[in-house]
This record gives sequence, C-alpha cells and structure tokens, in this order.
Amino acid sequence: MATTKKKATKKKAAKKKAVKKKAEVKKLSRKEGTIGFVIMKMIKDKSTNEAVLKAVTKKFPDCKTTIASISWYRNRMRQSSPSIPTNRALTKKEK
Repeated sequence: MATTKKKATKKKAAKKKAVKKKAEVKKLSRKEGTIGFVIMKMIKDKSTNEAVLKAVTKKFPDCKTTIASISWYRNRMRQSSPSIPTNRALTKKEK
C-alpha cells in the first residue's frame, strides 16, 4: 500500500515539474526586441543554430550569445513543443 502512495506522489511531482517547465518556456523572452525573442522566433521559423547566431550577432553586435545559448533555448522550447526540430535534423536537411 505504501508503494502505491509513493508512486502516485512521484507521478504528481513529475506532472507538476512538466507544467512548471511549460510555464517557464512561456515566460522566456516575451518582449519583442530582446535577444531571447529573436532566438525563439528564428527557432520557430526552423532556422539552424548557426543561422540564428549570425542574425543575433548582426542585430546585437555587443552580445555574448553562443551556440550553447541557442541550444538551451531550442531544448527548452522542445520540452513544451516536440514539433520544433532539432538542430541536427535541420542541418541534415540542408545537405
């Protein structure tokens, strides 16, 4: 009996964590004109990480954005919307 309670508690905790991550993604860079907004918009438009980095550094010359930063946004967005393609899939299509 105790194990079923633990399982139920773990399921609730996992569900709560998933909902929290979705809310976190929605909070990411809602303001137009920010680096995060540009990154997320381009990821939604199915751009590769390299193309996103070029656009961001062109628009914000003093930014310190890296490929790792863009990957972080892509992974966060994929957690709430698996339809967003991975960078690997996009680079395969280009070749």
